[in-house]
Amino acid sequence: MKKENRNAAGYLYAGGYSTVEAAILIPLCLGVIMLTIFLGIYMYNKTAAVSLASRAAVIAAGMEHEGAGRIESSISDYTHERIESLPMTNAGYSVDASLLNVKVSVSFDESTGVHLIPGIPKTLSFQTTQKISRLDPAAFLWTVKNAENLTKKKTKQKDINDENR
Repeated sequence: MKKENRNAAGYLYAGGYSTVEAAILIPLCLGVIMLTIFLGIYMYNKTAAVSLASRAAVIAAGMEHEGAGRIESSISDYTHERIESLPMTNAGYSVDASLLNVKVSVSFDESTGVHLIPGIPKTLSFQTTQKISRLDPAAFLWTVKNAENLTKKKTKQKDINDENR
């Protein structure tokens, strides 16, 4: 007959198996939690970079009567203020404004903190570029004129249809 291991209180004694299991599971669980937190921060930074570049491009496109140099300096200031408030590391940006186009680029590198495991990159990089066309006065006037002509044609056609009824 096999003898059961019981402690002084009469409970079965497992013989240290739970300690071994905990030594394996606890670091594994902590690693998964840390990876989830890191990926959450990375995704937040990625979304914030895309949003920042889009907003800056739209604001720059709305600056109709400003020169390219003034647009670039205004958008650079705007982007710099926003980037400093985000938890990004090694963040950078560039603004390129011309008469008809505005291009805003935002990039960042995020350290993974894992340097000893082969196959896992030391940093994750992301770059987004948003390009938007500014209002071309000639194209705008052409579009307005065509819209007016189209409205006149539709009104005239409607009047003819009403007369025929």
